[in-house]
Amino acid sequence: MQSTRSIRWIVASLMLISVVALAWQQLGMNVSVRIDAATHWSLTASNDKASGGASEATLSREGQKLVLHCKLAAGATPAHCGLDAEIGKASRGYDFSRFDRIVARLGAQGATPPQLTLRLNSTRRDGVAGARPSELPLPADGEIEAPLGALQVPQAWLDAQKLDATRRAIEVSNVTLVQLLLNGEPGDYTLTLDSLELRGKAFTLGEVALAVVGLWMLAGLAYLVFDLRVLRRQLLALQERDARLKELNNALQIETATNDKAPRRDPLTGVRNRVGMRDDLLREFERARSEKTPLSVVCCDIDHLSTINESHGQPLGDEVLVAFAQSIARRVRSSDLVVRWADDEFFLFCPDTSYESGLALAEKLRSIVMSHDWPKHLGVTASFGVATLSEEPIADCLARADAALFNAKQNGRNRVEGLVRNR
Repeated sequence: MQSTRSIRWIVASLMLISVVALAWQQLGMNVSVRIDAATHWSLTASNDKASGGASEATLSREGQKLVLHCKLAAGATPAHCGLDAEIGKASRGYDFSRFDRIVARLGAQGATPPQLTLRLNSTRRDGVAGARPSELPLPADGEIEAPLGALQVPQAWLDAQKLDATRRAIEVSNVTLVQLLLNGEPGDYTLTLDSLELRGKAFTLGEVALAVVGLWMLAGLAYLVFDLRVLRRQLLALQERDARLKELNNALQIETATNDKAPRRDPLTGVRNRVGMRDDLLREFERARSEKTPLSVVCCDIDHLSTINESHGQPLGDEVLVAFAQSIARRVRSSDLVVRWADDEFFLFCPDTSYESGLALAEKLRSIVMSHDWPKHLGVTASFGVATLSEEPIADCLARADAALFNAKQNGRNRVEGLVRNR
């Protein structure tokens, strides 16, 4: 039951984590790179003089806006100028592979309608190759939102590099320069930029989903390992219990495969027989071992019962046996086990009973037997042997109680003797 509750709690926790992670990916985990008048990136104005042009450009901050003044001149094809934001060095650029949107607020006007292009220049981290551009045409005015996936590598650059079709994909994993390029007919132009923002997620939906799946798989693997360990412990416990059961069967001198329908009570006295007390004794034996509680064993028999049988007959001897057994059974606790072991020999198994308490119980029972009103005014007595289970097989404890009974008989009968295990 405890294991089932634990599994339910773990599954519920995993479901909650999964839902939270997926919802957070959709509603949060937002990252962005923003270029505006307050940006900390290095901003400069660029022109086409490096490619043979004569255009000129200046960049200024006017309040919360960036303003690029551009004077396009004939010479380069096409004539252009631009606003450049350096966001990294060759080996330490910005990774936009998890970004998915471009959002801009800008406006451009001039002698003729200008053309605007967003360019991201990415370099290899080892600095071996030059910048690899990816471009996206933008409207010349208003609020703009476009998918980052719309970026394309300029065909002129591909042709100049002589790259085959398999190497023409955009590359944005190490972007070092973001450019907003303006081109058009010769004349004066003005580009006003409120903000340019590249937005994305710290982790893609696929990455979060993969992490969630991995978490479930890890939890499943952990459960399998845990379950295997539990099963192994259970198997070892069953093997140990089987060994103890065989040990107990040997001590009780009964067959291991005793039929479940075999009698559990002695038909004459009504107390338990060896088969009837086996399972309860095994349970108490295991509890005494695991909980370190005492278990005392009292062995007793009627003194000179054979003489009573010879002098008064078997029926009277049986009557004495029944009265003896019932007298003992009525004076012990419900947790104590009273067992007819042999003809006139009985065992008492007393859980949570120390050696001293076992001796006291045996003395009490001896006194009760001696003072009982027996038929034909017989003077019936009994002898008792006491032992307490130690770190030993149950058979050794039974043998020690039997040896203590033998001592009681050797020392005059109608007495209690005990034996402590030699350490």
